[in-house]
Amino acid sequence: MRNQKNRKPALLLIITFVFVMLLSSCSSPHIYFPDREWKFSLKRSDRPDTDTVFFKTYDESWQITQTKCEWIMFQKRPMGAIATITTSTGIIDRKGNLFMKEQILFPALTSSTDYFYLTRMIPPPKVHYPISKGQVIDWESTAHSGWGEMEGKTARGTITTAGKIYYSNSAVSDSCWVLDLIGESEYGKFCGKYYFSETYGFVYFYYDFNEYQIEMNLLDMNFAATDSNTLVPDVSRYIKVKK
Repeated sequence: MRNQKNRKPALLLIITFVFVMLLSSCSSPHIYFPDREWKFSLKRSDRPDTDTVFFKTYDESWQITQTKCEWIMFQKRPMGAIATITTSTGIIDRKGNLFMKEQILFPALTSSTDYFYLTRMIPPPKVHYPISKGQVIDWESTAHSGWGEMEGKTARGTITTAGKIYYSNSAVSDSCWVLDLIGESEYGKFCGKYYFSETYGFVYFYYDFNEYQIEMNLLDMNFAATDSNTLVPDVSRYIKVKK
């Protein structure tokens, strides 16, 4: 009996060690390392202005299994004012093992305000490795509390890898996977598109919500940020306000 009692703590220690090793083996990201920044232009078809949004990763955990990140949006308002909207969330970027898929689950820019309200009803950016043409990822999500009339509503959809495209602008030139998405709910059937670079991550976002469209293009990247507490100290560096 004494030997059996002595074995229990040892067995628990071994199980804990194996669990920690499994987590650590998939903790190294592919692209979204801490303290990196991506800058995007943001255009909604039914509004005159082009806004600016940043995506920032941190060296902090989020809900244990994710890495903390933030969307920081600078939205132009009447009379030259600029509203700053910050959304903290988490990202999954991990290498797989026997128990976990190798994947990147990128947090879509969602908001309970009208600008990005309907992105809650369409699949967020996601890839499973190895990526291949024709790959289909099924998706289902129910809006949580804090989403007003959308709370408790469920949306279902798919992300389909359509092939590759060469995406080129002033910030990046690279071959990217084209991901076609469809989301269906009681709000309607919506579609969209993501471009994913295996070097730079998600570089292009497009949503078609029937009555209007949203488009985001990568403008700049900073993979050498050193101050994780300060993202954009001077808004005027990035946005020219018309006088």
